[in-house]
Amino acid sequence: MMMRAGLQLLLAPLALALLLAAVPGRAWVAPLPLAQSAVLSVALLGFGGGGNERFEGAYADPFHPLCERRIRVEGDRALFSGTDVGPKGMEERAGCSAEEVERLKLRQWAFEGTIRGNVVDVGDGVHNGKWESNGIRWNDGNKWTKQQGQGSP
Repeated sequence: MMMRAGLQLLLAPLALALLLAAVPGRAWVAPLPLAQSAVLSVALLGFGGGGNERFEGAYADPFHPLCERRIRVEGDRALFSGTDVGPKGMEERAGCSAEEVERLKLRQWAFEGTIRGNVVDVGDGVHNGKWESNGIRWNDGNKWTKQQGQGSP
């Protein structure tokens, strides 16, 4: 489905040029060749790693080492999931090492946010961040680094 939508967006400039050429009373404008049209679409629409899909994948969180951090993207929605230790809202920054899991107990969580350009926001005042080359820099200074070779959740 994503592939089909991408193809439609790549062909949109060519279709627009052809439609404009068919409007009575308008001067004919030669459409861009298909290859140039596709390149223009990639540049203008942010394909090739610049779209929302760049947020999708698994991340490392230095504030919570070894805990899972995943984002699945559906359009402009970011579906977060992962693990932490201890009760929700615990002030201590803890990771998910075997010792910490034994002492504090592992728990899973999930929530949803919205992607707007380079920004992902959950609306909780905590999980509001901006894409930086290889991950997300959150407002509290933490940076989740995207793990290479990790597929969709």
